[in-house]
Amino acid sequence: MPFAAISSRLFTGRHLAGAVILWLLLAGGCSRRLSRDRAAAMISRHPDFQAPITTDVIVGELWLDWRDFADNWGKFAKWRNNGVITVKPTDQIEAVWYRLYVIELAPAAAAAAKNWQRVELSTHDAWEKHGIRSWPWRPSKPILYRVPLAVRKLEAVLGLQPRAGETAYLAHFRYRLDASPNAAFFPDVLPSPLSGREGLALFRLWDDGWRLEELHLE
Repeated sequence: MPFAAISSRLFTGRHLAGAVILWLLLAGGCSRRLSRDRAAAMISRHPDFQAPITTDVIVGELWLDWRDFADNWGKFAKWRNNGVITVKPTDQIEAVWYRLYVIELAPAAAAAAKNWQRVELSTHDAWEKHGIRSWPWRPSKPILYRVPLAVRKLEAVLGLQPRAGETAYLAHFRYRLDASPNAAFFPDVLPSPLSGREGLALFRLWDDGWRLEELHLE
């Protein structure tokens, strides 16, 4: 969503509540101004900002469309070409287009996988999200790894725009993505550029101080 649209949507109503909160804070001698340093600290601690950027890779005994490998365009073919997995086709074929493959992590990826998260993958999700088929007489046996590729680092809060009588602020900030060594296995996943990315954060004044209510990342 464009930042201008976000900005116009975030601030509606609550003027009376804001006035009451402001009066209480002033009566108690509490500052109502939000500093850039405080905004930066709250943005850096937000769960969405701290969450790593990840991608998934799947190994196991899998029924896959063999045309994806023949055409060299499917994600399993890309993982193979990037040295993430090894692919061993079997002579078992179902429904014309599906062949059973034995897929394993390549040696370099297997060494890096100690910090990858293993995730359960249902038969439904294997088919709907990843194109992995199963049959009652021969199901696929997928193993999904969630791979951390990068973390966000705040570079600066560029500005604070007061709203609703300074009981709310819209913060414009800049951050970067610090890529992990895992990113080398997945060169097309992380967005570009890694630095100079921008975001918006909505802060609102409550009786117990400032709260970060909404965070929007580019």
